[in-house]
Amino acid sequence: MGGANVQAAAERAGARRYIAQSGCYYYVPGPGLATEETSFAVDAPPLIAGGARALLGIENRVLGAQSLEGIVLRYGFFYGPGTWYAADGSVAEQVRRRQFPITGGGGGVWSFVHIADAAAATLALLRVSDGRCYGIAFLWPPVLSAIHVENITLLLALGTGLLEHAGQGLQDLH
Repeated sequence: MGGANVQAAAERAGARRYIAQSGCYYYVPGPGLATEETSFAVDAPPLIAGGARALLGIENRVLGAQSLEGIVLRYGFFYGPGTWYAADGSVAEQVRRRQFPITGGGGGVWSFVHIADAAAATLALLRVSDGRCYGIAFLWPPVLSAIHVENITLLLALGTGLLEHAGQGLQDLH
């Protein structure tokens, strides 16, 4: 309820816009890459469905606001300094120890975004005024089975600049 309280306070204070964080990792499985129009997996197993419903509830509340414009930013998994996917992060350590689980044959696709790219996209989207949902993630997300020590190292070496927005290009917003 914290976000709902902050949004209500913003509305009472006369805010024109409210921006909420969401995620692009609860989409229904399907062919190709998901976009903002892809449904969340609300009928998946309970742990996935619960997370999908929670994010969908936030998105519906924000985008359905009557007295202010709502914008939703669906970030991929953050990587880079200070994240789980940093060279010294907990996921990288799990991968090095071969404790990182690969389920379902490893064919799932994970969306990532460098923390600096996420910040740049957020700043660019502060100037947008269209009450939409934006996906902020890699252009080429890796499949789960590709997440091992060598690829974590490559991911970290690539750094920033791999940002993709799956609707209109963020380069148009700069």
